[in-house]
Amino acid sequence: MAKAIHTMIRVLDLDRSVDFYKRAFGLEVADRFDFDDFTLAYLRNEENDFEVELTWNHGQEEDYTHGSGYGHVAMCVDDCAAERARFEAEGFDPGDVVEFHRDGGLMARFFFVQDPDGYKIARPVRVGARQGTHGARRRLAYATTPVTSVLFHIRGRQSAPAPSATG
Repeated sequence: MAKAIHTMIRVLDLDRSVDFYKRAFGLEVADRFDFDDFTLAYLRNEENDFEVELTWNHGQEEDYTHGSGYGHVAMCVDDCAAERARFEAEGFDPGDVVEFHRDGGLMARFFFVQDPDGYKIARPVRVGARQGTHGARRRLAYATTPVTSVLFHIRGRQSAPAPSATG
């Protein structure tokens, strides 16, 4: 069976992005690899071994566009309202908390925030035995229903040429 190990995003300012992910999600640099044309920084926390790979292409000066294919990454949280308030205090400009209900129960509670490069990050509440009606096996507040497509709705942007680092 396949195991997800990381997601990669390209950033303009590595230090600014590392600071954001540390303050927002408690992610620390686990590994850093400097190459002639680009730098890779792998971020993670003690809770799990999934990593966010930040790729900084040296010399890139223009903002990256996210095309029409990027939706978001999700990082769960125990208390959506408290986390949103913390993000607001940090100056991260979080979106409103949204709830989806289905079959008389809470299906999803989440908000979005954008990192310094405009990547959307969902902050869904952990659900399972404590709350929700769609099963304790699902750790995130997502279910495999037609409503899920709303959570993965992509806001299209202009395409741009591929950056130099592979991904």
